[in-house]
Amino acid sequence: MADGNAEIPTNAERKSAAVELTKAMEAYLAYEPTLARINEFLRKLHDISLDRQEKEVKNLFHQDIHPKILKIRQLKENHKEEDALDAPFVELIEKVRINELDVDEELNARKEKLLALAAEVCEKLGGIQLRLRSVIGPYTQRIHLEIFQNLLTAYGDLQQIQEGVLNWYHGIEHGNNETSVHEKMNSWAKITGTIIFFLTEVILKLPGFDIEPNRLDEINDIITRSIRLYIPEQFFELVRALANNQRLPDLENSLEESRETINLLVDDIERLTNY
Repeated sequence: MADGNAEIPTNAERKSAAVELTKAMEAYLAYEPTLARINEFLRKLHDISLDRQEKEVKNLFHQDIHPKILKIRQLKENHKEEDALDAPFVELIEKVRINELDVDEELNARKEKLLALAAEVCEKLGGIQLRLRSVIGPYTQRIHLEIFQNLLTAYGDLQQIQEGVLNWYHGIEHGNNETSVHEKMNSWAKITGTIIFFLTEVILKLPGFDIEPNRLDEINDIITRSIRLYIPEQFFELVRALANNQRLPDLENSLEESRETINLLVDDIERLTNY
């Protein structure tokens, strides 16, 4: 009878330890989606320059989180890289249930180490989540730049070219140099080709980005309005008129409307950055 009573504290201790490990495992596994997103983010960063926020997330993970995750994995006997995230917990919980902690100091020390490491990792992952939106969210600054930075530059160049054509056009009767406007039209043709290329690239890339529906609608609206800017017939009508030193009655209005449309597009693209 006395021996039976002696087993009660040990059984209670084993049960308490198993419960403690199970709770720690559940808290640890709750961050598994976060870890998956971080790993995917880091995979995409290969061979590209990082901004400040991206560097902070990368350094925090590699310096403070990943080493502790490796230590947790190594607490499992015969551990392997492909082991499930909860493998060290599952193994130790099973051992706790069949061993007497009061006579197995090594097992008890292993439990305490696992609990401490898991708590540290959870704390770090909880902190890094505050920064995830800026670099791993559905629409990050990097995605915005990747989609639109080149397009913004091209639009800026096109606006300058159109302004130059208008200035020349207003001075036709004063004998302005035709070579200058011919160069501007050649530049206009080149920048139009560049814009078409960028739009094509954006359209092809969009399905690969995890962009929320409302934001995607806004991006597609910008793309559609950009496509409407390209009117080959109107452009070549202008080229022919300028080649023959002819005036087009609606040229000025047409160019002003185009420039206004570009201004609105640029404003909307820049607004998306601070969505």
